[in-house]
Amino acid sequence: MTKTLHTIEGKWTGYLKYDKGFPLQFQARYVAFTMNISCKDGVISGIWVDEHTEHFNLEPSTFTGTFDGVAINFEKTRPLSPSLEHIKIKIKDISPALYSGQLRKKLFSSAYYFKGKCSNTLKFTNKMGKDVTRELYGLWKMKRE
Repeated sequence: MTKTLHTIEGKWTGYLKYDKGFPLQFQARYVAFTMNISCKDGVISGIWVDEHTEHFNLEPSTFTGTFDGVAINFEKTRPLSPSLEHIKIKIKDISPALYSGQLRKKLFSSAYYFKGKCSNTLKFTNKMGKDVTRELYGLWKMKRE
């Protein structure tokens, strides 16, 4: 039996787990998020809110992408936060985060969820005043609320 989700629209909640490329103090940390998804003809868009967007930015992140009934791919763009004082870095540029994932179904349940990977590039000035470019990777999972 093929797993296919007929509509993705609505509120989804999940977590992002920081992985390779993040400073050691952030690796394996989980960040909860909420996505409000709209979909038309397989094109998705909406708003992404997590604890970092709420704490550091005035506006939530936005995303656009595709959903084909099984696979989801989207690009998340966040407002640029000028600094992260708690880790003493000044952000210069951050690329949109690229997310890809697959639809899954819980065993012995009718509940669906998505699980996938993400990546983006961060350019910043570290606490020593050195300009740094870092490739960041993460894992994510979400379910319909």
